Amino acid sequence: MSEIFSENLSQNTDNVKFYMETQTRNPSFNMPYEHSHDILEFYFLRKGQCDYMVNGSYVKLTAGDVMIIAPHDRHSTCYTGKMPSERVVIYINMNALPACFIEQFSAIRTFSARSNRIAVVKSGILALEDLFRRFSHEQISPGSSPDDLLKIYIIELFLILQDKGQLINDTFVPQLGTDATVEQALQIINNDYASHISLESMASNFGLNPAYFSWKFKRSTGHTFKEYLNNVRIRTAMHKLLVTDDSITKIALACGFSSSNYFKDVFRRLNGCSPREYRRRATVSSKFGSGTTQD
Repeated sequence: MSEIFSENLSQNTDNVKFYMETQTRNPSFNMPYEHSHDILEFYFLRKGQCDYMVNGSYVKLTAGDVMIIAPHDRHSTCYTGKMPSERVVIYINMNALPACFIEQFSAIRTFSARSNRIAVVKSGILALEDLFRRFSHEQISPGSSPDDLLKIYIIELFLILQDKGQLINDTFVPQLGTDATVEQALQIINNDYASHISLESMASNFGLNPAYFSWKFKRSTGHTFKEYLNNVRIRTAMHKLLVTDDSITKIALACGFSSSNYFKDVFRRLNGCSPREYRRRATVSSKFGSGTTQD
């Protein structure tokens, strides 16, 4: 039933208010086309790995990641890795939510304004799983007022994201329309950001002069090679700071930085605060843990 629902969703959403589906995808699954619809899509990757395409660009997701797909944004998925992936999708008709709720909570306007990834702390993932269980039960065995109860669950969903989630402003990797050499370089950065990558080594990989490759890269992306690489590494680090208890030094090295001091300098320059402060703010605001970290 869920497969039929998702296939027909882009054609008719007039009667859709709220609907949840859970599916397991093999690594070979690749949605061959981007589709869109006029309702909001909440996507949770329970396990596995996925390349999520939005408007011709993509971002890599791992287990525990949340994506919010804004209405009318084109999107598709490609599952990667060696093991099957499992995802939960909730389709949300924003017009079916009380206007007073949307007005009262700024987070719902923020989350629904544009497609983006949201990092959720551990306690938030537990809260989401509990919500999924109750939502599924009501959807399968509806009570006397199923629409009202599902509406309450959707409101609870946004409150969980507001209380225990953090928007991650990813650098989406262009999928089409980019210089072929630069597109390959972006793929390499996205996949191998944790390894030793330099402008010189990347240019050599394509048999190009570093200065010429640097010019091509900035013309296509609007960023220098180093800016783009650091951005990908920092966005990954921000996610790890929220969803793991790893020390700042361990995260720095895992994201490809040669030292924790350099990582802290780049992090502060891009975010206006230290990694420790970023984690503390997130954990305090989500009422998760004491906000203390290890260097």
